[in-house]
Order: sequence, then structure tokens, then C-alpha cells
Amino acid sequence: MTLARHQSTALLVIVSISLGIVALLSPGVDRAPAQPAGPTLTVVGPKDRESVKGPDVTIVVKVEGTTLTRPDGSTDPSRVHLQYLLDGSFPQSDGPVPLQPPYVHSPMPQHTFKGLAPGSHTVAIQLAYGNHAPLKPRVQREVTFTVVP
Repeated sequence: MTLARHQSTALLVIVSISLGIVALLSPGVDRAPAQPAGPTLTVVGPKDRESVKGPDVTIVVKVEGTTLTRPDGSTDPSRVHLQYLLDGSFPQSDGPVPLQPPYVHSPMPQHTFKGLAPGSHTVAIQLAYGNHAPLKPRVQREVTFTVVP
């Protein structure tokens, strides 16, 4: 092997090692998993498009990044409650969601809808401030399932 070839190989190794070190030590490179920017809402069950035995169906959700509490009139995003709605859509206004049925307001991460007829149903769930207005930005999920006898 010639001297020039040895020098080229050595230079290539040095450059490769240097680039690796720079990549490891570079500021601004976040090695931790990204955290959500705000509260999150996940439907645990039933799964979307699942067939479930009726007539009573319990919706279970997981909420992270905030605390579930009873509505207290506040607009504190760290203290919220859940709103559940069967086979409908939440109002698109930023104002409070009505307290009467068909809306369900609850600090609990599960709600049982009783006496559902066989067939397809959709439940909408959203996080709301203590004054019953939806969080901004909205944190909503829907799950569609089929009730079987």
C-alpha cells in the first residue's frame, strides 16, 4: 500500500470520528422523547369500530397533562372535567356547553351509557374548563362502536 493511500484512509477515519463526536456533543439535540404541548385525551375503550355487548356501554378515557376535577367555574387549564355526548356533536362556540342532557359533565375518566339500542353509536368526548367551556385549543376525541344484544 502506498503512503498516499494510508494517509487517505487515516484522514477518512479521523473525519468520521470527528463528525460522530460533533453530533453527540451538539447543543440543541434533544435526546428525550417529545412531550405533548398540552393536555391529551385518549379513548381506552371501546376501540373504534369495535362490537360491544349492550345494552350498557362504558366509555373509558385516559387524560394526561392536567387534573380532572369537578367543575368549579374556573378557566384554569390545569383543572378540567370531561364532557361526554352520545350520537351528537358539541356546539362549535367557545361558550359553556349546556348542563342538561344529552350532555354529561364529569370529573371521572369513564362513563356508562345505559340502555343503548343495538346498532352503531358514536360518543364524542372533550376536555372542558371548570366553567363548562371547551379547552382552547380544543381537546376532543370520538369513538364509534356497534352495540350487539
